[in-house]
Amino acid sequence: LESTFQRLESEAKVVIADPDVDTVYYWVGANPTVNTGRLMIDLKPFRERKASSTEVLNRLRRATAKVPGIAQ
Repeated sequence: LESTFQRLESEAKVVIADPDVDTVYYWVGANPTVNTGRLMIDLKPFRERKASSTEVLNRLRRATAKVPGIAQ
């Protein structure tokens, strides 16, 4: 459980560093196992960001691919 939490925390740090991301929530232990985690991302309002949601998602996919131990 701790290892999963640390990996997810590392991924959340990468995501929150994106200039168009407002908030990141994450949790570990969704049923039926504790080796899964979930990440929820709130983007800044469209008028406050420079990219569409699709562009941000693609950027985040590239950035989080570098986090070890996380499947996408």
